[in-house]
Amino acid sequence: MSVAVLPLLALLAAPGPGPRPVQACVSGTPEPSDSPSLRPTPTALCAYGAADLNRRILSLLRQSERTLEIETVERIFGLPRLYTAYDAPRSADYFVILSRQPGGERWRAMLSFDESFFPTDRARQPRFRGTMRPRRIAPARRGWLQLRVTWLEPREIRPGTGACLAPDALARGARLRGWRVEPVMPLVMDAAPRPRLEITRGRGTISVPLADENPCVTDFDLSIEEAR
Repeated sequence: MSVAVLPLLALLAAPGPGPRPVQACVSGTPEPSDSPSLRPTPTALCAYGAADLNRRILSLLRQSERTLEIETVERIFGLPRLYTAYDAPRSADYFVILSRQPGGERWRAMLSFDESFFPTDRARQPRFRGTMRPRRIAPARRGWLQLRVTWLEPREIRPGTGACLAPDALARGARLRGWRVEPVMPLVMDAAPRPRLEITRGRGTISVPLADENPCVTDFDLSIEEAR
């Protein structure tokens, strides 16, 4: 085990809530959208480095299915208040581009958090009310959740540094928290298959693509199946 991995696993083993729930990021200049139906994409300038971003990602392994809300995501990543990319009666989709504040190490990542009730067409019963920050009409009924963190400049993440979250470190941390870890080789008809880690617990699934060109986790995708 490399020295850089030890602090990440220690975070999972230690008691307590993980990263402090403070606003470590401030709002930046929104990026314009390519579609008139979408709001500009918020940006957030963060005081923490790439290694701390990895620790915050790892702390998601401790969250229960029932506690993952947009407020939880904002608290874990120290974000300012977010708003949805568009208004929809059966889904609430949030996006934000994260980066280090000027003067720190260079990194950028896209974070998205979505809650959807499928099918999402407008002809069906609405599940959300309000705009910008919609609320569930029936608070106890959860939709399909997806939280994704994607590095936008993965070449800046170098193996052997604190900025690199190795897949085996993620797998060990997940097992510590009761997740099941399996390597998967998907069947692809029109392209070369790309292996990935599939990490499951209850209705939750974490999917992590594995790539030879960068042996670090650069795409973390957590989904929680809708309770029926």
